[in-house]
Amino acid sequence: ARICTAALGGAAILVAVAWSDIIGLLLLTYHLWAPAIILPVCIGSLSKQRSVWLSTRVFITMLAAVLITLVYRGLSVAASKFDRHPLGESFTAYAAQIDASVVGVSASCIVFALLTVAGSMRHRKAG
Repeated sequence: ARICTAALGGAAILVAVAWSDIIGLLLLTYHLWAPAIILPVCIGSLSKQRSVWLSTRVFITMLAAVLITLVYRGLSVAASKFDRHPLGESFTAYAAQIDASVVGVSASCIVFALLTVAGSMRHRKAG
């Protein structure tokens, strides 16, 4: 935990120094924070279940949501700053209407649901 905290702190310092626009940095933080934390908080507060498998699903979901949000946001940045449209201009125009945090939270729910279904199927085959 200490190593992870130190690495995250170092990365945060580098991003803060490299990124001069504080509003853009705050938006990026919110876009990454919401997908990573909303589902785990809901699962933790609403579920009575405690298990290693649940913790693993939540952790994988958090990582996937952050990565998907970064990729989605990266596509927006590529289009607006570099005039690049890796998935086509029509996708870029459509994607500009949807906030990155909405995509991330949706991805978080989908990943968690898929992991839950995969886990229950694995347990049925084993049992």
